[in-house]
Amino acid sequence: MKKTLINKLQMIDALLAILHNWQSIWNVSVPIAAAIAELEAQKKLIEEQLRIHEALKMPSAEAKNEQKELCTELLLPLSGATSVYATDTHNTELKQKVDLNASELKKGSQTVFAQRMLGFNALIAPLLDQLMPYGITQAMLDEHREASELFVAMLPQSREKQKLLKTSSEKLEADINNAILTIIEARLDKMMLIYKNTNPDFYNQYVNARKIGGWSRPKGNGEGEKPAN
Repeated sequence: MKKTLINKLQMIDALLAILHNWQSIWNVSVPIAAAIAELEAQKKLIEEQLRIHEALKMPSAEAKNEQKELCTELLLPLSGATSVYATDTHNTELKQKVDLNASELKKGSQTVFAQRMLGFNALIAPLLDQLMPYGITQAMLDEHREASELFVAMLPQSREKQKLLKTSSEKLEADINNAILTIIEARLDKMMLIYKNTNPDFYNQYVNARKIGGWSRPKGNGEGEKPAN
């Protein structure tokens, strides 16, 4: 991962730690609280992309087992709801295909498991409209498909690995930049100016943490001085 992204990740962690440490100062500020909540949510997305990125670079046996467990966990509610739908519609053939427990889903080699995961998703996806009353959503299908594709990419000699690694890197960079541009620069940086004179220790800690990500002390107009390229 590029050094600039690592710096920005460290900055986000540092800012959140400082903001929480000084909560007694900004606690009455609803906009700051909202911005922090959004930044924490964005951080979770970043951490998930980082997990995917690292798992793809050097997929260990442990990482593959964890991904296999995740795929199974995501599929169980999908297969369960589809099984109930098959029962209600007297579709015996469909019920036989989807009515499997966790042990049955995980049987076979890694390649067989990967094919089973992708096959299940392809089987269930066309039935989405009928399955919505049973609690299935497009987001659930997408999450399972993406987890399954990641497992496939972690297998030896996978053709999908480099493509997914590139996609993951781009998504990681986009999520980090989005957090900085829309939450930190557009909101938190400007709101911190309130504390420049009233709570200089808080303000200076925040500004020093911001420098980790390539940003210096705000000028009089309240805008950060961006680093030279």
